[in-house]
Amino acid sequence: MWSEVLKNNLIEAPAPHREILLEDRHFQLNATIDGLGVSLFSKRMIQPELDAGVLVQLFDQTFKSSFAYHLVVPKETILSPAATGFKDWLLQLCRSGADAA
Repeated sequence: MWSEVLKNNLIEAPAPHREILLEDRHFQLNATIDGLGVSLFSKRMIQPELDAGVLVQLFDQTFKSSFAYHLVVPKETILSPAATGFKDWLLQLCRSGADAA
C-alpha cells in the first residue's frame, strides 16, 4: 500500500531501508502504538486511538487507496437472520462512510 499511496499522491519514496511487514493488522497497530514504525490504516479503523492521542496522523491529509475488504458469500447460500443483519450493518457502515478516510 505504501508504494501506491506515495505514487498516487506524487510523493517521492525514499530509498528503501529495512522493513518489517506485519500481516496481522492488530499486531501492526500495536507495534505502531509501541513506536516501532509508521503504518497505513483507514482513519475509521483507528479513530479511537487518534482521539485518545495514542496515535497521530503523519500527514495533514488523507489519501485514497485501492485497498479494500470484501464480503464474500457463496451464490446459492441463504444467510441466517444473524448473518443477514451483520451483512446489512456492514454495508450500511460502508455506505455512510464512503467519503471518510
